[in-house]
Amino acid sequence: MQTGSNLRVTTFDVTALYPSIDLERGLNSLRWFLQTFCVEYQDKTFKDLIMVFARFVLTNCFISCPEVSENPFLQLIGTAMGTTFAVVYANIHMIFIEWNIVYSFKQCIQLYNRFLDDGICFWIGSDDEFKAFSQALGTVDPSIRMIWTKLTLRAIYLDLSLEISQNTVQYEVYSKPGNSFAFLPMGSFHVRKTFPEFIKTCLYRGLTHSSDYHRWVPYCQLLYTKLRRRGYGDSFLNAVFAKVTWGDRLRLLSPVQKQAREFDLRCVWSCANAVGIRELFASCDLNLAVIDNKLFPAKINKVVKGAKRLSAYM
Repeated sequence: MQTGSNLRVTTFDVTALYPSIDLERGLNSLRWFLQTFCVEYQDKTFKDLIMVFARFVLTNCFISCPEVSENPFLQLIGTAMGTTFAVVYANIHMIFIEWNIVYSFKQCIQLYNRFLDDGICFWIGSDDEFKAFSQALGTVDPSIRMIWTKLTLRAIYLDLSLEISQNTVQYEVYSKPGNSFAFLPMGSFHVRKTFPEFIKTCLYRGLTHSSDYHRWVPYCQLLYTKLRRRGYGDSFLNAVFAKVTWGDRLRLLSPVQKQAREFDLRCVWSCANAVGIRELFASCDLNLAVIDNKLFPAKINKVVKGAKRLSAYM
């Protein structure tokens, strides 16, 4: 990232994103997305089908809360966070809000990124330009409220602590003050290989989230101390820590291209407790590729037996 004397950083949070999306405005965003970014699918009937399915899902979200009432609740505003569709739907609505505005202020933006309802922006414009930018984002949808932090040289974004210093962006792992570091205890009844693997993953996280070696070392020391308090021995930890070095950082940050396996090209339907699901699978051969072979594979893996509940083992 190129930096300059006027570079500052700000973060924002979208207040209650999922339940704040108005139904018609959200569907309008979805329709815009299909028309703008799905141009390879020229079949209008197929896009109309997606819109019908989307409206059905958004108007048939039921939430069960036995502690409050025996009857299920129907979600009337926005969408329920527990549905698979909600994440994609909310992201598309935010893209619709951001698209034209971020593009029109691109001369003031060094980097703009968002993960669901948490965003970050490296700003090189003036304070007045930033005020106009943030206000413009708040006018596209009156139901969506974005709360911004002040433009400064420091910021906390997700699990990163960032600082702009000497024309460079420095960063390290951030942990909330209330973090209990409740790692998996050594006496847990997990497969033995789980313990060294999850520790290596924590060390890898430190590598990718530290801008230099001197910021990575304190993270490793803190991790070591917290693991010792969870019952891990010195010899075990030393053996695991020795397998990860600062030299692994470049490899971890390099993009990895994975070749698609045959299983990756299949749809898996898992409906263990659905009434009549076994009879349905026995009586028909599902082939979604007939709808669109670019979206759906020809082979459907049908899983009718789910994992056992913990109570079954106990």
